[in-house]
Amino acid sequence: MRRFLSALCLVIAVLLITGCGDSHKSVANDFIAQMEKATEALETVEDAKSAEKASDKLTAIADRIDEINNRADELGTPSRTDKRAIQDELEGRIKDMQDDFEEQMSRILKLDDYYEDIREPLEEGLADIVDAEPKDLEWIFD
Repeated sequence: MRRFLSALCLVIAVLLITGCGDSHKSVANDFIAQMEKATEALETVEDAKSAEKASDKLTAIADRIDEINNRADELGTPSRTDKRAIQDELEGRIKDMQDDFEEQMSRILKLDDYYEDIREPLEEGLADIVDAEPKDLEWIFD
């Protein structure tokens, strides 16, 4: 009986940690959350040192986006109905995420030291984000 209760507790803990199942909506939410974190990293860029720190954060975020892409790949493309429902629900958040990211990139490009000191340390992290773009989540942006 004790062994059974231990096993049951372990199963419940795993379900609580991983969730009972993945969904297109959770994958879309997780992707948007990572892009919001990428924007937060960009908000800190003021000079070469802060660009380097932001680049490290962007690389870590890109790794998480790759994991999200793998989950999306396992789920496949959502039905037309599910896709539309998720897009409708997340439309404002997606637009805000895109606008905020673009705003930060524009701000960074206008920094006096961008071409001399900031561009190089920031490029690696940005390249990682671009490489991790949501190949299996393109439907979010249709």
